Amino acid sequence: MSLSPKPRLLLAVPLPDDLTAQLESRCEVVVAPSGHFPPPDQLGALLPTVSGVATTAYCKFNADLISRCPDLRVIAACGVGLDHIDVPCATRRGVLVCNTPGLQNSTVAEMALALIFALARNLPANDAFVRAGTWRQHQVGLAIDIRGKRLGLLGLGGIGGYLATAAQALGLTVVYHKRSRDLAAEARGIAYVERDALFRGSDFVSLHLPLNAETRGSVGRREFALMKPGGFLINTARGSIVDEPALIEVLTSGHLAGAGLDVMDAEPIGADNPLCSTPNIILQPHAGGATRETRRRMEELTVRNTLAALEGRMPDIVVNPEAFQARQA
Repeated sequence: MSLSPKPRLLLAVPLPDDLTAQLESRCEVVVAPSGHFPPPDQLGALLPTVSGVATTAYCKFNADLISRCPDLRVIAACGVGLDHIDVPCATRRGVLVCNTPGLQNSTVAEMALALIFALARNLPANDAFVRAGTWRQHQVGLAIDIRGKRLGLLGLGGIGGYLATAAQALGLTVVYHKRSRDLAAEARGIAYVERDALFRGSDFVSLHLPLNAETRGSVGRREFALMKPGGFLINTARGSIVDEPALIEVLTSGHLAGAGLDVMDAEPIGADNPLCSTPNIILQPHAGGATRETRRRMEELTVRNTLAALEGRMPDIVVNPEAFQARQA
């Protein structure tokens, strides 16, 4: 009796040895060229031979790439956002798309809060002040209190909800705007405001939107002009939501006091990117969910999703269940 061949898996996400071993025991694992930053031309050469892909947001799966995969059953993303995957195309071709939502809500909220603290208290500038040896010669610049300020949340999902609770505990007034009212949040004292009022009245504006055709570039010159002089922008959502040239202009002019970005329009950026030479900006390498505990939970779920799909079972998390149903028909 011949054994069925193991399904072939393209691994484009770095995993710890024990989780990689789990995959290798049940799949033929092919590690993507260049780790989790595989160039599309190299991906194209591998995809026709694989049944599954485990990936990060840095690996783009457009319709052209998906169409080159006659045996593809699953694209398992280790992360929440799906703007790097053409989900409608995958669904039409019966390819399951999985992700890891909810696991990093509190972790990303902590990053947003850390950026608020760092900006309000001038932490990068003060660190440089001490390291430069100028503490004895000059007085440190004054920071601002967080307590009593207003935090505006554009979008209010799981991450925004965690951030709102923490901010309220610190004495900030929290307001939000989203398409549909969240009455449970309002019962907790998070006030709904119109979009323009959120930008106009907030000391800190924190973005918590998905990236799609409507939100791409939706926070730009008009929104920055509405913001208070001395206001701050926080983005831990998706970099392409923000018009980066407009942000650079408003920071350089001094209208905004600062920005904290964990995400950028094109990632990863190099040292020559204009953001790196813009004053009063704190940049992080899309590390909002990058804690040991959260990353482990995301990796474990990615492995479970991948193996379930390759073995014909419904994954724990699948964003297009109709593709699974079509496969079972």
